[in-house]
Amino acid sequence: MSVPAIAFETYQALVSEIHAAGLDPGRWQSVLATLSRAAGGICTHMFGYDRKVSTSNLSYDHGYAPEFTESFFAYYRTMNAWAPGFAAHPVGVTVASGKMISDDALKRTEFYADWVRPQENIIGGGGAILMKDHDRLYMIGGNIRAVDRERLEHRWLDLVSLCVPHIQQALAANRMLAGLRLDRHLLRQGCDTDGAAVFVVTKSRRVALTNPPAERLIASGEIAQVDAIGRLQLTDSRGDLALERLLCDAHGTASLLLADPEPGGAHYVCRAMPIGEDALQMLPPPHNWFADPPMTAIIVRRRNQEADPALRIARKLGITPSEAAVSLYLVDGLALRDIAEARGVSLHTVRNQIKSAMMKLTLRRQSDLILAVDRAGRAPEFEGQSPNRTPRAADCVPGTSVTGFGISAKNPAWRPKRECPGENRVQTRNSIG
Repeated sequence: MSVPAIAFETYQALVSEIHAAGLDPGRWQSVLATLSRAAGGICTHMFGYDRKVSTSNLSYDHGYAPEFTESFFAYYRTMNAWAPGFAAHPVGVTVASGKMISDDALKRTEFYADWVRPQENIIGGGGAILMKDHDRLYMIGGNIRAVDRERLEHRWLDLVSLCVPHIQQALAANRMLAGLRLDRHLLRQGCDTDGAAVFVVTKSRRVALTNPPAERLIASGEIAQVDAIGRLQLTDSRGDLALERLLCDAHGTASLLLADPEPGGAHYVCRAMPIGEDALQMLPPPHNWFADPPMTAIIVRRRNQEADPALRIARKLGITPSEAAVSLYLVDGLALRDIAEARGVSLHTVRNQIKSAMMKLTLRRQSDLILAVDRAGRAPEFEGQSPNRTPRAADCVPGTSVTGFGISAKNPAWRPKRECPGENRVQTRNSIG
């Protein structure tokens, strides 16, 4: 007899848990525990599978004995009998374990004899592919004891079907937030990424994370490509060799001049910056499942792109470069006295520059200036804005809009907007976009 269908309240709580994990990747473990309980107490997991080397990388799991998780990593992940059949199915389609490999074929494997059967014969279950990245696939699945299979398997598969779209959205949110954290990390290291293509790669060149400009650069094939197993390749042969040497040196930092091989092609500057083990904290699941330090950020921009964030912000907001530079220190959380010391000017000068910037933007509070400068510092590709447009009131009022990496959301709160250059003073109700 099968278990009754999941209650709406349980499903609603589960969806809330999944979307919370979209904001905090540390909560994916809790998601798997909640899924396990909702399905009747089965074993659950999320993992990656590399089809080129037939290797599974388990990332999160719930319900498995620790010694079996350890043995999977140490040995059995290379012989996961379910994975090849699982990988043959389309993204988002729920698949029962018996459809990945027949029970009879599974029982003839070492994987079954030494790993599946000793765990109370967890032969049942199934799952779905969440996303594909070159030859790497990212999946969610569950295992069910043979004695519970008839009772729980349909419930589990139905639950996966309901949750997969929400899990995919949450993983996309993880990716967006990771990109924003990476941009800020690189900016604090003195590397402005505005308008630049950013690739985070392992020592073996496996691409762990890309931003939208990098994805467009790959699609164009101008100077960068990703090969069949997800490794970054530069079309400029000398630049590619230089990048190879650089990645072999975990502490290396360099800038390379690259050229599009097509006649009249653009020239690019490629900068490599090691980011070490910190990168793993910034990479979202599932991209961190195959990532190993040391990691390197590869920043590629057209040679004539402006790289000074203060100049860019000054141009966008209509303030002086000095006012923009001081405001950037505010965004980073520095006190006025520390800003004065860092810039080698008096505290009085810093205060006057902040007041001047606020007057030009018709702002009354430093918090509003911080928000306006922080938003202006983001790349135009991410904001959908022209670099030279006049700032609007939405840029100057905290809470009216949060955007980045192609995802946006608006605060539905009703409030009067402050007047900014180029706009009349109005009152309006923001709607959820």
